[in-house]
Amino acid sequence: MKLRWIIIGIAALVAFLVFLPGRPTPLPDELVGVWTTSHPGYADRYLDLTKVTIIFGTGRESIDTNFISNVETTLQDKTILYTIYFHRVGGPEDKVSFYYDPGNGGIIRFKNQKHIEWKKGKSLRGV
Repeated sequence: MKLRWIIIGIAALVAFLVFLPGRPTPLPDELVGVWTTSHPGYADRYLDLTKVTIIFGTGRESIDTNFISNVETTLQDKTILYTIYFHRVGGPEDKVSFYYDPGNGGIIRFKNQKHIEWKKGKSLRGV
């Protein structure tokens, strides 16, 4: 009888390890930083990416801090498309997608606004 419970326990542990969800893909180092644009419509906006958060600076000193749950990458026309999945505090999962071009110090263009370039600048955290 005791052997039966040991076998059931081992089988449950093996099943747990086999079906355990994979770890989220981390945000690449080249994307970590504060991104801004010279486009006049976004003069007071920024995107601040860390390894675990995505922060949208939405103007007038307001920020929208979210926790990254996963990052997907796809190669499209020699440019990398990143989709960052994140959780808003007290809200459902959301996502944002942008193209990353490593040339010229790195440029991102949001999938829905390809005409606007965002460049990495100095950190707002003094790091």
